[in-house]
Amino acid sequence: MEKSEITAIIEKLLEEIEEEDIGISLLTTHFQNQEELDFFQKEDKERVIHILEKLAEDSKRHKNILEKIISHLGDIAREK
Repeated sequence: MEKSEITAIIEKLLEEIEEEDIGISLLTTHFQNQEELDFFQKEDKERVIHILEKLAEDSKRHKNILEKIISHLGDIAREK
């Protein structure tokens, strides 16, 4: 793989990290501002909050994985 190809992949992954950050921010906002979810019944609201929390956790894990991939690709690019 050429250095330019690695750089292009890294740039795309950086965009993906930005999208994960946006998702994390939005999800966190919604489960922190629980009054926005008041149109749900109490039981459903608790389920929705739990789902939002899990989605935020997953997004954080995805972001961490992407950062590790970028770091590894950066190491490869520097070797070239």
